[in-house]
Amino acid sequence: MPTALQVVADAKSAAAAAEVVALQAVVAWATEYRVDNSVVDDTTFGAGGVILGGVGCPLIDEFAAYDLAAVLGMSSDGGCTYVAKTLELRYRLCRIWEHVIALKVPVWKAFVVCERTLTLSYEAARYVDQMLAPTLRSCSFAQIERTVAQAIDLHDPEEAEKRRLKAADDRDFQVHLGQRNNPTDGTVDVTGTLSTEDALDLEAAVKQGAKTLGDLGCEESLGARRSMAVGEMARQQLTLDLEAGGDTGGRGVVIYAHIDADSPHVSIDNIGGGDVLIEQLKDLS
Repeated sequence: MPTALQVVADAKSAAAAAEVVALQAVVAWATEYRVDNSVVDDTTFGAGGVILGGVGCPLIDEFAAYDLAAVLGMSSDGGCTYVAKTLELRYRLCRIWEHVIALKVPVWKAFVVCERTLTLSYEAARYVDQMLAPTLRSCSFAQIERTVAQAIDLHDPEEAEKRRLKAADDRDFQVHLGQRNNPTDGTVDVTGTLSTEDALDLEAAVKQGAKTLGDLGCEESLGARRSMAVGEMARQQLTLDLEAGGDTGGRGVVIYAHIDADSPHVSIDNIGGGDVLIEQLKDLS
């Protein structure tokens, strides 16, 4: 008689196998209800079928998609999203698909990748597939994100530039004077998003300020001294010395970069192994 633990293990294995059977059935359904054997490309918007996957996936009859959503017990949007990820997996992430079918990669993990590749070009999606398929089962979300970013930079430079400009536009810095959890504790939260070069400069300045306070005999914790250093910087730098065309004298920050000949990115030790484009190195110097 199997133990309770074995029953649990068997149930999970059966559920995983059932998920794969459902995926294969959805692919078969998509073949039956594809529109005129058409596939998604750059000119198919409004072509009669519903676009549920990236470039290279079949166009699907819209009403059939809603019927399938009902069978799946999902809303129309939820059902279409499920079908989109299934088609993305089958037609654009073929290596990962094979691992899913072999029960080597769970469906949910494969869908994490699909969510990030649906809007990518065909070449970028295939790059992600090639890079992640062998190790996806053990990949972290951060590794997936880095691979998708590399794919965009290598195969979709226009999209990479759009993302870079949006990220630059989203920079912000807030001192939450009006949102204190406890107005009597004497502290205020600060949040912000900086460019990499500004973050490197700020970290160097705060680190040096905290060290100086310690050298002068301050016995507060390191975190407290870092906080105090920011306050000192704010009081000392009351105006911005930014004359047009003036020489800033360089950043004075040593950058430890690791370059991979097969990658458009450079890994920067100073920011915890974070990646930047090779072209961005000049902004950090």
